[in-house]
Amino acid sequence: MHVFAEKGLRRPETYRETFEILAEDGIIDALLAKDLSDLAGFRNVIVHIYWDLDLAQVYEILQSDYDVLMDFFEEMKRYAQNNEHIQ
Repeated sequence: MHVFAEKGLRRPETYRETFEILAEDGIIDALLAKDLSDLAGFRNVIVHIYWDLDLAQVYEILQSDYDVLMDFFEEMKRYAQNNEHIQ
């Protein structure tokens, strides 16, 4: 959220919207934003329907989307390095 405040970006209403806004401002790639938005939806399932989770499916999703999370980390790291005042 610090990036949002620093850049004066609109406040996201949902976790999904967080990544859409970052992509709109060119902070992250649009395709990465879509993948992260999908993961945000998965996060909502985990939080709100935790009693009915298929743990094998959760594990599979986390394994298959590990690269997406690492890509996000790398893009945000690069952004922070290029905008040192935000760190």
